[in-house]
Amino acid sequence: MEMSAKARSGPLLKLVRACSFLAFTYTATSFATGATNTEAPQIPPRRWADEERPFAASARERGEAFLGREEEKLLKSIVRAGRRRDWSKASAIIWDYRGTQTPIYSAALFAAIRCKQFDEGASIYEEMCQRSVWRDLPSFSMALKIFSKSDPSRVGEIWEEAVAEHPLDAALCAARLDAAAEVGDIQAAQTLLDQMGRLEPPMEPNLLHFTSAIRACKNADSEKSHETAKSFFELALGQGIEPDIVVFRELMGACRRAPLHEVQTVYKFLKEMGLQADRIFSDVYLRAVLQLPRSRRFQSIAEAAEELRAMQDKGRLAEARAVLAEFTSKDVQLTALGHLLNGALLQLQ
Repeated sequence: MEMSAKARSGPLLKLVRACSFLAFTYTATSFATGATNTEAPQIPPRRWADEERPFAASARERGEAFLGREEEKLLKSIVRAGRRRDWSKASAIIWDYRGTQTPIYSAALFAAIRCKQFDEGASIYEEMCQRSVWRDLPSFSMALKIFSKSDPSRVGEIWEEAVAEHPLDAALCAARLDAAAEVGDIQAAQTLLDQMGRLEPPMEPNLLHFTSAIRACKNADSEKSHETAKSFFELALGQGIEPDIVVFRELMGACRRAPLHEVQTVYKFLKEMGLQADRIFSDVYLRAVLQLPRSRRFQSIAEAAEELRAMQDKGRLAEARAVLAEFTSKDVQLTALGHLLNGALLQLQ
């Protein structure tokens, strides 16, 4: 018996929604709607979940339809390949595709991100542009992610195109801030947060937005990064946003060049918030205390001890000893760096 279009669309929407959420805060309903060159099938009316309504409205305005049977198969295959990180499968499908359906290209961009094939993803996005494929919000968001890894010089251009075609929303702003964070572009992060506040009505940044802005400070790794990161953090607190361990990791990562007392203050506040240091935080805290670059690795306790022995600031060494003892007493898992530093500090006693 022939399955109705509505019945066929149900499992497809569920599959794509789950994958799109992993991609960039957008639901995958947008993968299941897109520009079409064929006559729209007759689809019975359906109820839309709250998160689906914007995409449904957009589809109606543009006269879009659900995918046909063959393109549904292509979409499912690309999404599955992306989930499995099977880039050879996903790329074979998209480069053989001759249509102009946005969902197919969006799924391929998602697969490129999942498979960390950012140069390939950039080529797919360029193909979308050359074929005049309509770029929806998820495809712009994923393009920002891809080009922040592949060709950061294009991020600004893609952002301008996105805001020219779509109104600003929280998810698109999150994608732009994530791209700024990737390359340590503090100015872009600051500008966008300011722009969000000037909208009518104002758009209040959420925890994700502030986390990315603080991560931009961490990745900039300049002499004053910690001061800007602290201002972003305080702004978030002022808006009633409760920080989680992730934002504390990013904030501490931005404090590598900060005075020791500021580093200690951040950790003290984390504990006052009732949060527990974890493995990742333990690593970034030790690096901030000892002012070790993120790229610094030690091959042995002896190598770590030699570097610590040359340190002039004994207060930082004392804090490292104290916090390692605290981490141990609280069963905080250490990274390889933490274990080596612990051994090195014991040698120096």
